[in-house]
Amino acid sequence: MITLDLQIISKILNAKRIGKNHTIFTIETDSRNIQYKKQCLFVALCGNKYNGHNFVEKAISLGAIAILVNCHFPFLKTPQLIVSDTLNALNKLSHWIRKQFTIPIVAITGSSGKTTVKEMTASILRQTGKVLCTKKNFNNHIGVSLTLLKLNKKHNFGVIEIGANQFGEIYQCAKQTSPKSALINNIFLSHLNGFKSLQGIAKAKSEIFTGLPNKGYAILNNDNNYFPLWKGKLKNKKILRFSKNFSKHANIFSKNIRHHTKGTSFTLCTKKGTCKIYIPLLGNHNVSNALAAITSAISVNKNITLLEITTGLKQIKKIPGRLFPIPLNKNHLLLDDSYNSNIGSLIEGAKVLENMPGYKIMVIGDILEMGAKKIQYHKIAGKLIKKINIDEVLSFGYLSKYITRAIDNHISKHFNDNISLISYLLHSLSKNIKITILIKGSRNTKMEEIIFSLQEEYHVQMSY
Repeated sequence: MITLDLQIISKILNAKRIGKNHTIFTIETDSRNIQYKKQCLFVALCGNKYNGHNFVEKAISLGAIAILVNCHFPFLKTPQLIVSDTLNALNKLSHWIRKQFTIPIVAITGSSGKTTVKEMTASILRQTGKVLCTKKNFNNHIGVSLTLLKLNKKHNFGVIEIGANQFGEIYQCAKQTSPKSALINNIFLSHLNGFKSLQGIAKAKSEIFTGLPNKGYAILNNDNNYFPLWKGKLKNKKILRFSKNFSKHANIFSKNIRHHTKGTSFTLCTKKGTCKIYIPLLGNHNVSNALAAITSAISVNKNITLLEITTGLKQIKKIPGRLFPIPLNKNHLLLDDSYNSNIGSLIEGAKVLENMPGYKIMVIGDILEMGAKKIQYHKIAGKLIKKINIDEVLSFGYLSKYITRAIDNHISKHFNDNISLISYLLHSLSKNIKITILIKGSRNTKMEEIIFSLQEEYHVQMSY
């Protein structure tokens, strides 16, 4: 973050300032993190489940030297900035900081793979400069603001992940970010409570293009293309496309995809030439993610070389919860894909499992936020999985039973609780054969509890 004092911040926010002027080095919205920060301004945000104003005194006791609040705390001697809405103030301040720098930023959204593409893009760009990058998956309007606040003169590039479950959220984040390039990685059925349909999802994701300047780069997945729906928002924009297969419309594509036990390789084809790429991640979908990242990196740095691209992708680390491999012993492997789920990522996970050696067990939890047709979509998922070569499909949860019912044969089984499911898995793992188990479900189904139980049984270190 650039150094600001309270007087300057109060002018930017049109805030009422009470108390002494202090220099601010860091800004924090979580009081638990303040003890690790210097010269910290605590921003008291109000949410549906919490009110940061209840933690003001704790924040000060942990070292905050000033507070940004929506009301005066007369009994406190700590300097205060008072505004009508602390969240709007946070967003306004982060946008002001963004405008102080001209570095190119790529903004990334999509139904799945956002965090993976973000990490890949940042890893490639780190071969040529310093990168500001969204931490973990802090991709909502608060996370975007906190990321932009970290901008400083040492950064050469920015990679910002943007997620949403309601219309207008991506629009706000895109305007704040002012990217040079914007990527929609893919469109799958997800967050239907807010978006209602695939067309609704595609429309919401296209809000990311509103932040682009004239002749900014819109990056599209040619294999998952909603261009006719987006055409109106792409006027005066440069369009870059990527594809897993050869296409005359794609600027970048792959061929010779090969699956290995610990990763995937392919030949990259670009205007710069061709080269062999290895990524330490599993599945065709991660080839697509890599192509998205390569296109994104090139859009903000045309001088990047094939060697730098190759090196950056080779350095990618596996992300817990996203097809993260956990060996239980020499014969038994867990694939932890428990971070989240939609139909697209569920099927891609099943295809990865299909390519694994030995006996294959898929454990599925509910796919949440699927709207009024949630039962119908779970049945569709079951019919799609039935076409994939998996030895057993086990389900746990109210909705996931419709997946196993749709499969409707000797390989599928539903459990009413995770205790009986874990017991069944442990019995299966008692066999002295090679077994791979994929664990997949939406975030709130807490499928990681199954993983933790199996790790504990096998005395394997936790992955989280």
